[in-house]
Amino acid sequence: MSMLGRLAEERRHRKETAPEAPAGRQWGTCVGVHEAGDRRRKVARVLLASGMVIAAYLPLNAVAPAVDAPVLVQTRAIGDEGSGRGDVVAY
Repeated sequence: MSMLGRLAEERRHRKETAPEAPAGRQWGTCVGVHEAGDRRRKVARVLLASGMVIAAYLPLNAVAPAVDAPVLVQTRAIGDEGSGRGDVVAY
């Protein structure tokens, strides 16, 4: 089973609840980090608590989160420009 499938399966069977996130933000798990564009910008693939996988941009000069680390993501509303993306707030 792939890592993404394993993480999704663990999340479905987990009985504990995720910590509360402020409005417009969601908790997720980092499943990978890669460089984008000019090689200074990093993008993290995040499996959200809702089960959706998104690409979240890291701030410039930020240290990339480890794989399987919890990440707080500022999400965008459906219909906004670039839906399915977010910005990493904390990890």
